Amino acid sequence: MAPLRHRDRGPKSSSFASVAALGLLAVTAGAFTGNWLALAFGLPFLVGPVLLYAAVLHSIRHTRVTRVALDAVFEGEEVAVTLRLENRSRIPLFFPVISDEFRAEYYAHKTCIFADRILAGEEVEGRYLGHCLLPRGRYPLGPGVLSISDPFGWIQLNKRIPVTQELKVYPAIRNFGLRDRSRGPVMAMRDDRTCSRSGESQEFFSVREYRVGDPLRRIHWGLSAHRGIPVVREYTQHSRGNLTVFLDLHRKSLMGIGRGSSLEHSVRICVALCNHALRNGHQCEVVAQGQGPCLVPPGRGLVHLRSILDTIVDVRPDGARPLPELLNERRASLRGGDTVVYPVSPYLCGTREFENFLAEVRSLRSLGVRQVAIVFDEKTFRSLSYEDSLEGEEATEIARMLQTLGVECYLVSCGANLEAVFR
Repeated sequence: MAPLRHRDRGPKSSSFASVAALGLLAVTAGAFTGNWLALAFGLPFLVGPVLLYAAVLHSIRHTRVTRVALDAVFEGEEVAVTLRLENRSRIPLFFPVISDEFRAEYYAHKTCIFADRILAGEEVEGRYLGHCLLPRGRYPLGPGVLSISDPFGWIQLNKRIPVTQELKVYPAIRNFGLRDRSRGPVMAMRDDRTCSRSGESQEFFSVREYRVGDPLRRIHWGLSAHRGIPVVREYTQHSRGNLTVFLDLHRKSLMGIGRGSSLEHSVRICVALCNHALRNGHQCEVVAQGQGPCLVPPGRGLVHLRSILDTIVDVRPDGARPLPELLNERRASLRGGDTVVYPVSPYLCGTREFENFLAEVRSLRSLGVRQVAIVFDEKTFRSLSYEDSLEGEEATEIARMLQTLGVECYLVSCGANLEAVFR
């Protein structure tokens, strides 16, 4: 679609030229012949359009336009953009029209038509709806063009409305999460390994001798009478680990283009898993490395989801550090019971980085960290970014190798139904 034109327009009607030509002809004839009647007749027709042009120019210079819209929405949503038009001149505005660019809808041109006349000092509002069809990212609102005219429709002048606000388009949040290994898809993550110290769950663990400070309600009276000493019940203590999601922003990790790229699939999975975990009371963090560090520190609650969305809305596959280096850096902060999710792309296969990656997988396993790998099937992305000589078996081989190391693997193809994959 062609961009909006911002240059000023002059006369737009043939009537303006006819009146001005008639006035010029009468003034010229009166000046040469000395006929004052012709001068008196032609002067208003010549000066009037000039004054009218000056009035329209004054009006458009003293007109202010303000955009009001949300600063962030999700893919596919509609956005209402309000345009406030304030007439700060001393004369009315006639036939104001605003054309604005809404770039999140394939650079669509939106038009707001106001009342035929806006009085001096008056403020009016217009509104248009934009549909966020483009993928995640930041899209400026505008630039736009304000057009006004004179009462007769002879002159039309344009004024450029600069970009004063941008719209953040977040990836759409899908409704899925990681399955619990023992109870099905009830919670995003849960570690049910017991601890020998006192907990607050309802699951019985063992008994021990009574200690000063133990609650009386925990005393096992029947067993105390049998042993001759007071004993108390011990219950298991459930430990819920954090969720850490890694995004691989290495240049070679990208497969496919647009919404069908491996990076966009990773972003959608990251948002869905974090949303599911936060809603279940878990703590989440996101780790990535592009041209600069992209880190969302651990946090809880749905407010933390906004920080995650603000961070990943700008991620691009422009990094030079492979995934194993990121895993190595964050290993010290991980604890037993935590869950780690990372994408795996075929660029690692057959390289030294892949050996380092397997070493990191074994180290995390020894710590008791639950690992979930998102393996991208290069066969479905190959036609977009890979050579035809690839055999297309790397994804399956990587998944099998990781499963032997105790890693949960999800094989994701281009355009896959992610809800069905994680179901």
